[in-house]
Amino acid sequence: MPFLESIGLKAIEEILHRLFELRPRRFVIKVPESGHTLTPGQPYKEGYLYPVQGELSRLTPGHEIWMLTQNITTHEAWPQSPATGYAPESHVWNGTVYPGPGPKKIRIVAVVAPPTSQMLFRYYKNLYSVGAQKAPPLPDIPLECRVTACVDVNVPKTEYDVMKHGTGR
Repeated sequence: MPFLESIGLKAIEEILHRLFELRPRRFVIKVPESGHTLTPGQPYKEGYLYPVQGELSRLTPGHEIWMLTQNITTHEAWPQSPATGYAPESHVWNGTVYPGPGPKKIRIVAVVAPPTSQMLFRYYKNLYSVGAQKAPPLPDIPLECRVTACVDVNVPKTEYDVMKHGTGR
């Protein structure tokens, strides 16, 4: 007991606070479920925006939740958008992804992005929004985005794919 008394209550509080910050976060994508086919949402460009919803136990100040789509084989990644809302009391967040034309299998990745990754993702999002559709993808998810959640899903063939590519593909 003398050891604890020598440390002091303030120091113990500091240690507990740091341990709380280091504990693993619960970060999951709830919708869509892994292995399922995406259900079209809002029409966008030559396809659809698909809704993504998940839970995060706590969001570090200055960080944002971002959605990316990723090629399952090559790991190339396309930044999509930040979550439209994170409710700390319910731990729920919402977002959307635009995976482009189907049919194909992709990975949807949600990341807790620190400020430097946010800048990179915004740069790519702006690049694509001004029509630079030939811009290369990121080679992978940035390493500094250590807190991630992902699901592998199927992108369905839509009427846009049929109009552009015909019935066979």
